[in-house]
Amino acid sequence: MCARNTNGWLVGSRVWDRRCGLWLLVLGLLGLAPRVGALPEDGAQPVEIAADRVELDQRAGEARYLGRVVVTQGSLRIEADQVRIRSDANGLKAVEADGDPARYRQLVATEAGGEDQELSGSAARILYQADERTIILEGNAQLRQGGHWFSAGRILFDVGARQLQATADPAQAGTDGRVRLVLPPPQARAP
Repeated sequence: MCARNTNGWLVGSRVWDRRCGLWLLVLGLLGLAPRVGALPEDGAQPVEIAADRVELDQRAGEARYLGRVVVTQGSLRIEADQVRIRSDANGLKAVEADGDPARYRQLVATEAGGEDQELSGSAARILYQADERTIILEGNAQLRQGGHWFSAGRILFDVGARQLQATADPAQAGTDGRVRLVLPPPQARAP
């Protein structure tokens, strides 16, 4: 089960590992986490969904899409085998995507007017919470931006606050279950 800790983060039942805090510190020092935010115009764009089949429950405000599902809103794109969408009169609330793997990508704006960059990820499950502006990747989660690459059991990226939290999964098959970060070498500077 997940619950919110005193800082408002969703956390699992395991005790927070200090190594994860170190990763966040490394990200902050490198400028990866605080440099990006979703394009502001994405939220004002219509949501488009394509799938092989749909099941709607208007009373509950839920829809389930099955088979080769693609959800887009502006630069946001989610691809999965199955997607559940929750909405209300105010629009999109959440997208829960399951796949082998489910995929996410979105253009993000950088500070100081830099070029937009693609943020992309994949996991067994992706939860996009529109109101909270968070993306949660669970199960063999990977997140990439530029040459930076994260791998973990669970990754939470708060787009609005520009914060990232990665949690190890010791049970993850084929790995030692630890959080991984790959940093590209510094770019060669032109003379």
